[in-house]
Amino acid sequence: MVQTQFAINNPFQQGINQKDVPTYIDLTQQFMKIANNSSSFQLPKPVNNNPNKEFFEQSAVIKKRLEITEERLNEFNKQQRKQGLFDNDEGKLNELLGLIKDNIDFVQKGFNKLASQQQNTSGYTNFQLRKTIVEIIQAQFIDQTQNFKKSIQNRSAILTQNHQKINKISKPQNDGVSRRPAFKNRKQQQQQEEFNNKSLDYDIEGGGEQESMLKNDNRYYQQRKNQMSNISEKLKEIGGMFQTLASKVKLQDIIIERIDKDTESSLNNVQKSKKNLLDAKKKAESTRALMLKIFLILLVFATFYIVFLL
Repeated sequence: MVQTQFAINNPFQQGINQKDVPTYIDLTQQFMKIANNSSSFQLPKPVNNNPNKEFFEQSAVIKKRLEITEERLNEFNKQQRKQGLFDNDEGKLNELLGLIKDNIDFVQKGFNKLASQQQNTSGYTNFQLRKTIVEIIQAQFIDQTQNFKKSIQNRSAILTQNHQKINKISKPQNDGVSRRPAFKNRKQQQQQEEFNNKSLDYDIEGGGEQESMLKNDNRYYQQRKNQMSNISEKLKEIGGMFQTLASKVKLQDIIIERIDKDTESSLNNVQKSKKNLLDAKKKAESTRALMLKIFLILLVFATFYIVFLL
């Protein structure tokens, strides 16, 4: 029987020609079965040959956030020094405060994660390396939070001073004329003089301009009050951060003390082991010398016996 290969368009079919009659085996179902079962196979997980990689990457991210926070804190202090009593941009300052607060929260969470990884480190070299990195980040973070707290306290003091100045300026005089802030140009000064000349008539007639000014003052005071409350809340949050950091530092001190005690105990055990090894060596040397002496005595007796008695 002559068999010839038979070309089939379907790649899952195999066949031959038997007497010019094409016969083939359909392998499509077998392929689909294998393909469906392949989903249950799991590739082996990659082995982490560098356990410090994740720790270093996380510490680099935290260090970058610390640098960004430092830049924004400097910008906040710069903007705060530039602004005056009536020339200030509260929106920009509040935005910078929010960004700095978010960065500090992120750094705190990352620092807690690094501290936990450092505590679970195996190996003296890796532990010391991670400990050094954590201490550097901790020092930078504490210094930065202290600067942030000082900036918020300065901001609170400035707002308090501005509030007192505004109260002093807006306090009515004996003649019933209210003091207003200084104007920037001559035209505004003339308008202020006209307002002073007609202020008594407005008071008698219940003029609406003074009422609107009082409403504006009340609105300004309310805004300042809200800002002061926001700053107080941020100060409370920063106080909570300092308490958390203090507890973390105390915990690390306890861990370091335990490690020092374990190190001293290990050194003592090593010294005892060295002493025991030296004692064993001395005993072995004395035993070997005794065996040599016995061998020499036996050799002398054997020689004497062979020479004189035989």
